[in-house]
Amino acid sequence: MRQIKITVFVLLLAAGVLSGQNVKFHSSDSELDSSFTWAKKTAMSYVHYKDIVGDWYEASLPNREAFCMRDVSHQAMGAAVLGLYSQNKNMFEKFAVNIAKSRDWCTYWEINRYDKPAPVDYRNDNDFWYTLTSNFDVIDAIYRMYLWTGDEDYIKNNIFVNFFEKTFKEYRDKWELTPDKIFKRERTLNLYKDGDKKGSKFNNARGIPGYNEGGKGELKLGIDLLAAQAAALKDFARIEKIKGKRDANKWLSEERKVVNLIRNNFWDKKEGKYYSCLYDNGEKDYAIIDSNQSCGHYLIYFGAEYNKGRINGLLDELVRNENRLMVESASHMPEIFFRYGRAKDAVYMIKRLTSPAMHRREYPENSFAVAGAFANGLMGIDPDAPNNRITTISNLIPSISYAELEDVPVFANLITVKHTGITATEFKNVSGKTVRWRASFRGNYKYISVDGKRLKASSEKDIMGNAVSYIDLTVPAGVSITASVK
Repeated sequence: MRQIKITVFVLLLAAGVLSGQNVKFHSSDSELDSSFTWAKKTAMSYVHYKDIVGDWYEASLPNREAFCMRDVSHQAMGAAVLGLYSQNKNMFEKFAVNIAKSRDWCTYWEINRYDKPAPVDYRNDNDFWYTLTSNFDVIDAIYRMYLWTGDEDYIKNNIFVNFFEKTFKEYRDKWELTPDKIFKRERTLNLYKDGDKKGSKFNNARGIPGYNEGGKGELKLGIDLLAAQAAALKDFARIEKIKGKRDANKWLSEERKVVNLIRNNFWDKKEGKYYSCLYDNGEKDYAIIDSNQSCGHYLIYFGAEYNKGRINGLLDELVRNENRLMVESASHMPEIFFRYGRAKDAVYMIKRLTSPAMHRREYPENSFAVAGAFANGLMGIDPDAPNNRITTISNLIPSISYAELEDVPVFANLITVKHTGITATEFKNVSGKTVRWRASFRGNYKYISVDGKRLKASSEKDIMGNAVSYIDLTVPAGVSITASVK
């Protein structure tokens, strides 16, 4: 059965069915249309096929001809929207397969087109650049790619399974990242095994405890390291549950411990906001903009905060300071704003990120992130492979009367979604297997009309506690259905 499923993916890719060139966006907002066109064209210009390393796309500084763990993890969603299934899977496999005891259970932070660790970041297994957040970031992205593609290799292939298991056991233990040790650990661990301190190029960069690359001293711990670990633990619990493993709840318990560490050690009660970085010299940075490459936004990017008041405080701070963020951090903003109900801010950020005036807009992460935000943000497309279900919800703002995303690859299907305002959605299963469509609308509605027939709606709460009404429908290939509310 698994071989048949893989063959379907291979045939679709070979035929160009899942090609990014087929994805199209139209709306009543011509500026937004231009943003998508730029993002798609720019992202596809970074894509490579059948290179020495295999299929890949650039996910690092432009012209470095390489891909790094942090960037790929963030770019993967946009890549999936553009049909780059083979690129995503190949690059994640490269990271997973290279986890090694000789590197203290790190893998390669950055791999180039020649299938080698990028020399700019790596000399040998004792001397290389590595950010400890990255293993957890990659696991979170791998799980999201499983949900989007339905490719069970992401959760069952031995390469990935080994990466998960080594990360949650050996990696966490070796780098003292478990809840009972992470605040007691020394900043410098596992260095200079050959005893040649003077000969080291990367010095203390072999195991940086966060994505922050500047700030007020030597980083002791970044909030992103804990937030990413919490997300990965929750993902792994879900993976284990899907596979019928009995220890799934164990990992959820670990996730709660990590979340509590964040709340107890990074929250400044007096100022009413989070620190993002703790330094060896006792200095601290606040959550969003007080450092060279801010990492505070990762707290809500990874979903490690559940308090609505604190989330809104972080979002307000992002809005106030968005013009101070480097493009790497700014590229996260559209999906964050969409996720937490700030659609107006998200649309603004999409337009800003794609404007010629945006400093360093050519950075590959930017175009991929924008492409992803159109699909899972603006159009609210949320696939759930284990349940063969695709949820949609409109995140259009009043100035956008309609928007349509055509021929989006999800699972081994192509789908088209069109929203008219926030009260009507047309869903077409263009090709592939029969899928379940959860047509969702913001607000409390007793009924949802489906192709003119009124049906009883169900309800739930979104991440911010707001009411959402929905109905589940079965959509065979070639069928289009319209759902609406008054």
